This record gives sequence, C-alpha cells and structure tokens, in this order.
Amino acid sequence: MQRHIVAILATSSVLLAAGSAAEEREFVRQYVYKASDDDSKNSARAKALAQLEIELLKEVGVYIESYLEVEEIASSESEQRYLREEIKATTAGIAKTEVESESWDGSTYSVRARVRLDPEDVSLRVAQALEARRGDREVARLTTLLEESNAELKARQAEVSLLRGEIDAKNASISRREAQIVTYRDEIERNRKKLEQLEREEVRILSERDRIAARIEEAGSLASQYAVVDMTHDEFRGLAGQPRTVYGARGGSRTCENHGTVVVAFRRYLLVGTIPTDQFRRRHGEDCDELLAELEKARDGR
Repeated sequence: MQRHIVAILATSSVLLAAGSAAEEREFVRQYVYKASDDDSKNSARAKALAQLEIELLKEVGVYIESYLEVEEIASSESEQRYLREEIKATTAGIAKTEVESESWDGSTYSVRARVRLDPEDVSLRVAQALEARRGDREVARLTTLLEESNAELKARQAEVSLLRGEIDAKNASISRREAQIVTYRDEIERNRKKLEQLEREEVRILSERDRIAARIEEAGSLASQYAVVDMTHDEFRGLAGQPRTVYGARGGSRTCENHGTVVVAFRRYLLVGTIPTDQFRRRHGEDCDELLAELEKARDGR
C-alpha cells in the first residue's frame, strides 16, 4: 500500500516540477479569542494563536489533500486515512505561521495570520516521509526474521551437538561389543548422513542470517544519508521520519535519536553528528550527554 502511494506522489511531483515553476500558496485566517477572568493579555494571545494555528493547519491540510487528489491515488479508506495522517504531520512540521495583525481590548484578543506553502514541496516531503517509514518497518521485519533464524540455528546446533555425542558413545560401544559391530556401524552411518545434512542446513542458516543482517544495515542507513551537521531537528525528522527511541536530556534541547543502526545527536535542536548504534551503547551506555560532549569536542578540535 505505502509503496504504491509513494511511487504515485514522487512521480506526480517530478512531472509538476518539470512542467511549471514552484508556486507558493497563501492561507490567511483571523481568530478572536474571548478572554476569561483568569486570562492576562499574554495568556489570551497565546490561546488565540494556538487556536488560529489549528484552524490554519486544518485549512492547509484540506487544500493539500485536494491538490494531491487523495481519493484518486489512494483507492481504499485505509490508504486514504494513512495518507491524510502523513499530510497532516508533514504540513505541521514545515508550516510557519506569520502574524499580520493583532489587537487586545481587555476582553477579547483578535489575531490575523497567514501561512505560505509550496504544494509541490509538500508532496515531495510526504513521499520522502512515507518512504522513510516504510524503511523503518522493513528493518523491524528483518530484525524479527533474524531473531527467528538465530533461534532456529541454536536449536540445530544443539541437535548437532547431541548427535555428535551419540556417535562418540556408539564408537566406544563398538570397541566393547565386537559382536554387534555390524549393527552399530549401520546406525553410525545413518547418523553420519543425518549429521552432514544438519551441517549443510547450518551453513544455509548462517548464510541467510548474514544476508538478513546486511539488509538491516542497508535499510538502517537511510538516516545516515539524510544527516547533515547543523540541520535543524524538524528538517531531519521531515526527511528521515520518526526515531525508534529518543534519549533526552535537559528539557529536550539535547537529545539523541535511535534510527535503527545509527544514533543522531542534536544540541539546541541542531544536528551535531551521528554514531553507529552499537558504538553508542558500547562506548556511552546510551548516555546522550556523554555522546554530545564527545561530538562537540571533536568538532571544536577540528
């Protein structure tokens, strides 16, 4: 489903960009907030702006859905709902509200603001976000397969170990019981063949595990491709999608995000650097402050 939507969005955006120059769309709204007895001018302004932004983003979302023809490119209700959610998240991440005018008469706070967006840019960002999410799900799926393969391998190894012990016991018994040597040799031969079959299966499972691990590494490299030093937190999230885990510190202004095989570090909401996830856990024990200190020291030294 998601691959289908991403392909259509990306193709549509390329065709639009080739046929015409990018054109911004402006959305303007006014909201009047009636203050309560407990409201000050500042609290009334904050509430008026918050509600105005909700109204603006709702209007932007409806326009983008119409612009992208959601009901045409997503045939089922679940696909349409999934695409609308991504449009909402993407527009909320890149839309910047500009206040045009505002006034306060002691009981009501009136504010007028606007948002400018390029619908072609939004469609491209939606496609990129969907692709990033698909990559995260692929990593999770491959991780599950890897865990299942490891469990199967351990079971096979235990069975191989057991059979090898049986073979040793049979060989010792042959020395003590010459009369039954023919019978035991036949049984040993059967076990040997079964052991060879299991060893071949073990080689196959190991090879499959290596292939799965390689695919996980490839899928997890998406975040590394988008990571650029001094990129803002919102810009990176818009490209790489949501992290698996966030290691936060100091009210959120210093955070480290787990994107599969890579941990991305932010200071004051700007990207400082990246580190492989296994190194982050081994060297820093998932301590975000410690990782940021190391990255900042390396950066200052450079």
